[in-house]
Amino acid sequence: MKKLLGLILAAIVAGSAATPAFAAESTQDSSKITISLSTIQSVMETYNLDIQVAENDLKTAKDSYKLSAQEKGDKNEYQIAQTNYEETVQQKIAEAKQKYLTFCAASSQLSADQTSFDNAQKQLGVDSQLLQKGYLSQSDYNASLETMQKAQNTLALQDAKVTQDKKALRTFLNIPETENMTIQPVTDSDLDFSGISKIDYGKDVIVMRANNAEVAKASLNYSTAKHAGYTSERDIDTAKIQLEQTGSSQEAVFKQLYDSLLNSYQAYQQELQLVQKEETTVTGEQQQLSLGYLSQGQYDKDAAQLKSMKSTLASDRNNLYNTYLQYTNMKNGYSPVGA
Repeated sequence: MKKLLGLILAAIVAGSAATPAFAAESTQDSSKITISLSTIQSVMETYNLDIQVAENDLKTAKDSYKLSAQEKGDKNEYQIAQTNYEETVQQKIAEAKQKYLTFCAASSQLSADQTSFDNAQKQLGVDSQLLQKGYLSQSDYNASLETMQKAQNTLALQDAKVTQDKKALRTFLNIPETENMTIQPVTDSDLDFSGISKIDYGKDVIVMRANNAEVAKASLNYSTAKHAGYTSERDIDTAKIQLEQTGSSQEAVFKQLYDSLLNSYQAYQQELQLVQKEETTVTGEQQQLSLGYLSQGQYDKDAAQLKSMKSTLASDRNNLYNTYLQYTNMKNGYSPVGA
């Protein structure tokens, strides 16, 4: 039995080393690309193919307009191309930020899962000693072993998710595998939510309608239909209807974002208070532990619970930021992808 327990514990220790989620993919110092909320736009503009295609389309439309300006001066097509380019850039940057935050949330959860596994592993080591001395039943030891194995499986799955999310981010940014990509963890200071409580939807929706790229394109199409001598009355009416429908649908999307933003913000504030309360409790328990009034096992359990709560809070914070980013982008004229 002692030999079997020793083999089990040795196998556990061998499999417990996890690679830091934010570690660089290469030890080379040259050509390092740092990914963060503040750098992701410049990285996208340099590497992302969709943005490069949109830029080329804009250049083609501009050249075409210059060539045809003397003949018919059709500026609307160039303006539509310019609007498409600006919207594509903002949508892709927003999507890249979402993928970056998804990776950060997964990494935070990986850290919490690592703590849970470490604690379960530590408890199994204690229980194995108790079992050998006859102070613990076999069934209780088996339960401890099962808890450790579940924690180990959860850790392995989350580690795989972090790897997958990191690869997805690199692929979306279109950074070559030969480049050394370093991802910085997101911090609370990176995400400013102070403007949410000051939102005036009534004013924002007017700004959104004036700036909206989809409305602008529909308006340009309608203008083209009205002033083109070869356009039928039916086509003009259709263009007008499409303009009205576009305005209504964009406003509906904006209202949904507003409602979702307020609900998420309120839930986040409540969750933040719970985490702060738990943090105060664990800090007090640390003092109790040092004075011998609390067991190490109980402290480790509560500290792991706090870390798990912080991980969930970080994920919800990132989701809140994504919604806020979409709302702000749409107010500035750029609709979410698929809207």
